[in-house]
Amino acid sequence: MTRYFLLLLFVFAASVNVAGQNLVVKKFFHAERDGTANRGSTCIMDQNDEPCALIKVRTNQRGFTFDAGQLLPIEKTEEQTSAHPLEIYVWVQSGVKRLSIGHAQLGNLYDYDLGTALQPGQTYILELVSGEVQTVVKQARSHQYVVFQLTPPNAVVTIGGEMLETNDGIARKLMKMGKYNYTVQAPNYQQEVGRIEVNNPDEKHVVNVTLKPNFTQVTLTAPDGAEIWVNGERKGTGSWKGNLNGGDYLFETKKASHRDAQLTKTIDLSEGPQTIQLPAPTPILGDADFDSKPAMADIYIDGKKVGQTPQLVSNLLVGSHTVKLVRSGYNDYTGNITIKEGETAPFSATLIKGSLSETASGEGEVILLCKSLTADIYVDGRKVGTGRWEGKLPAGKHTVSCRALNFKNADATIEVVGGQKKFFQLEAPIKGGKAETRNITTPPNGGGNTIQYPDVSNTNTASDNLVFKVNGVEFTMVKVKAGTFTMGATEEQENNVFINDREKPAHEVTLTNDYYIGETEVTQALWKAVIGSNPSIYKYDNHPVNQICWKDCLSFIKMLNKKLGSKFRLPTEAEWEYAARGGNQSQGYKYSGSNVLENVAWYSSNSNQMIHDVKTKSPNELGLYDMSGNVWEWCQDGFREYSSSSVTNPTGPASNKYRIYRGGGWSSYDINCRVSYRHFDFPDQRSSLIGLRLAM
Repeated sequence: MTRYFLLLLFVFAASVNVAGQNLVVKKFFHAERDGTANRGSTCIMDQNDEPCALIKVRTNQRGFTFDAGQLLPIEKTEEQTSAHPLEIYVWVQSGVKRLSIGHAQLGNLYDYDLGTALQPGQTYILELVSGEVQTVVKQARSHQYVVFQLTPPNAVVTIGGEMLETNDGIARKLMKMGKYNYTVQAPNYQQEVGRIEVNNPDEKHVVNVTLKPNFTQVTLTAPDGAEIWVNGERKGTGSWKGNLNGGDYLFETKKASHRDAQLTKTIDLSEGPQTIQLPAPTPILGDADFDSKPAMADIYIDGKKVGQTPQLVSNLLVGSHTVKLVRSGYNDYTGNITIKEGETAPFSATLIKGSLSETASGEGEVILLCKSLTADIYVDGRKVGTGRWEGKLPAGKHTVSCRALNFKNADATIEVVGGQKKFFQLEAPIKGGKAETRNITTPPNGGGNTIQYPDVSNTNTASDNLVFKVNGVEFTMVKVKAGTFTMGATEEQENNVFINDREKPAHEVTLTNDYYIGETEVTQALWKAVIGSNPSIYKYDNHPVNQICWKDCLSFIKMLNKKLGSKFRLPTEAEWEYAARGGNQSQGYKYSGSNVLENVAWYSSNSNQMIHDVKTKSPNELGLYDMSGNVWEWCQDGFREYSSSSVTNPTGPASNKYRIYRGGGWSSYDINCRVSYRHFDFPDQRSSLIGLRLAM
């Protein structure tokens, strides 16, 4: 056992001797007459502000490291290339007694005992004997991949002056070894700048970058279903959630017959997601004085009973309201009243004894619509309503009339068929000239339970219009004759407390060419016949197509033209407004075809918050349906600011990032359904509120 232990000890000792044989201190001594440690630039002060001791290491190799321990660290090392043999100056703090010497290839000499404590400002010589260093040359890689992992994934990297391609949040580039500056940026995020060093040829360099957002999620709520506007842009109705950048904002709530409410607020990104309750718009109110002969008739305003005549009714919203007076034994009386702020509007009527509203054998149901919705309607010499009247009349011929003060009566004769329902369009009262009585009949196939609306295109004849068919679906294009009109906030549009600066100034526009525009909005049936699918949220063939963006419209039109060999397009904004106003047959209405929105449009007050079939409201002067309400309609134009100068065939800038849509929709207030009202959005914005109407 003892022999075995001695053998192991011998092997261990031999191993130590081999490990240290490449580094040997030949001589170490104090060079008392060498003043290098105290001379000029070679006099180095330690951390205690004392001169360091200097060890001159004489050797035939380079690449050594030196260590005197943590308590007395090496202050500085420096190779003296002019000396022969090579000298390495090692400055240490005074008091050092031991020194360790290392070399990557020759090995290490640990904790060499210097035999004395080194004195400040003194110079010492250490002669070091070492083996030879063998250099092996290998072909080194000069390039390696740099990979950026990015959040958000649409961020863009620029490195070394070059923008890298990003795919799903990853950008990469094979780069030479070296140091590079980079920037990472993305829309609505804070830019990040950094610097990397590519120095490992064996592994790719991965950089993870997560940008800080310049936005936060904001939820806005408005009372009573008011419209929400942010910095002049409509965001929605009742509530809206979306991202906003940091900064100052003007929040507004709007509602028909109300004054806007405003809130100015700074969005601070450090607060994170925020919920903001917006103030309610202020109602604009007026009063009304209702009376009738005989008295004690029930008063209904917009379908709601408010009392019996005679009665003063207070706190009514300004604007137009539908009034109905009902008393047993008398015909119902329907009319309109306009409420103005701070004023009392009078409303009186003489009720006609009888029972036109009761169903009886030998009676027919009648709808009378005057082209002037402010004119009074008379039947057989008795006033029955204003603008529009619906009720029962005995079978046979009746004299009907539209009357207005200082105008000639527009009289006509109608024939009522028992058990049938008929629609009659009455001419407006006549300026000057002699009144004449005309016979009015419903068009062919009229009667029964289906209302057939007559052609009201005046100088346009049926032969002017064009009918197309695609995969069994027919649609009609109505001819609009060239003309000049005033576009924008004209007088009848200005009678609204919410007139929009985008509609100003009113200016003269001339359209030099006849054109065609769709009789109705493009239906879901037509879209499906062309595209083969239906993007609408709720799918009904005769509803307007919706949930489409401006770009979708262009794709649809391109395919339609290919199928029919035609040149359909979207209308320009000027063409749309000219047609909505009635073209050269315009009566100057606020809405398309009427001053009473209820008669021509599906909107927030009557739509039950849903889209309706096309052609279920009255048309305008050109025979166009739903140009106010149902769905908004994309136009070809980019948004342009109006000027007071006259223009010919105007179009908005093609380069504008916003596209115009017009007309209002099923959830819109009456202000949005006016023929001059303008709205716009990004061309890739889709909504169940927006559809299209064709032009060519």
